[in-house]
Amino acid sequence: MKSRALYNRFLGLSAAALALWTLWLPAQAEARCLDVALVLAVDGSSSVDGAEYQLQKQGIAEALRDPQVIAAMRQAGDVAVSVIFWGDAGQPHQTIDWFRIADSKDGDRLAQRIARMQRNVKGSTGLGSGLVAALDMIADADFCANRAIINVSGDGAETIYRRQTRHVPKPEDARARAEEAGVTINALAISNQEGGLKHYFASQVVTGPGAFVMEVKNYESFAEAMRRKLIREITPMAVSGLDLSAAWSGPLRMPERP
Repeated sequence: MKSRALYNRFLGLSAAALALWTLWLPAQAEARCLDVALVLAVDGSSSVDGAEYQLQKQGIAEALRDPQVIAAMRQAGDVAVSVIFWGDAGQPHQTIDWFRIADSKDGDRLAQRIARMQRNVKGSTGLGSGLVAALDMIADADFCANRAIINVSGDGAETIYRRQTRHVPKPEDARARAEEAGVTINALAISNQEGGLKHYFASQVVTGPGAFVMEVKNYESFAEAMRRKLIREITPMAVSGLDLSAAWSGPLRMPERP
């Protein structure tokens, strides 16, 4: 009797183990992370006039349609892109949620979505708040990625916290959070108003393996700079020994195509 009881107990444990194994296998099969998650964080503050704002939208749309940009994404693997237009820290930001881009059709659909966006942001240059919002988009995503990147562009240094008594995030605060989370921040400085902006972005904003700052002197050069910047930051880094393990993760859900 004792032997039979032990045998039945063994069968029960085996059945439970098999059930757990059956549940574990699909979870493991679905646990593959995306290769790149990229947030485009774009200056929408009042220092950017209406014509310049349109040049930014057009430049990003052109870059997302560019064959070399699409080729870089395909080389990188599974790529998801989201967009945030930031302005005053006291105002809501404009966002486009994550889109998975696998080919030129996907890039064109996201480009059309950006081109149709009506401007709802203005005010002071809340760069720190914009970066924090971009980090929140990464942290709140319900999928994981091997590389998380913020592509920030703007024409001025942070201004709002110098005039406000309430606390708002500074760019250096956002950079520290990005470093802790393993998120890379690259910057495009539009130096039509502030000559030292490239140095400011380099010292206060960018961080991460291979992080860089690019500079243009006017908005007319924005489209080409954005195209080159996307290719540079999306292309897989071939650095020996570089750890590309997932910097952030969550329950996997592949972003919808645009």
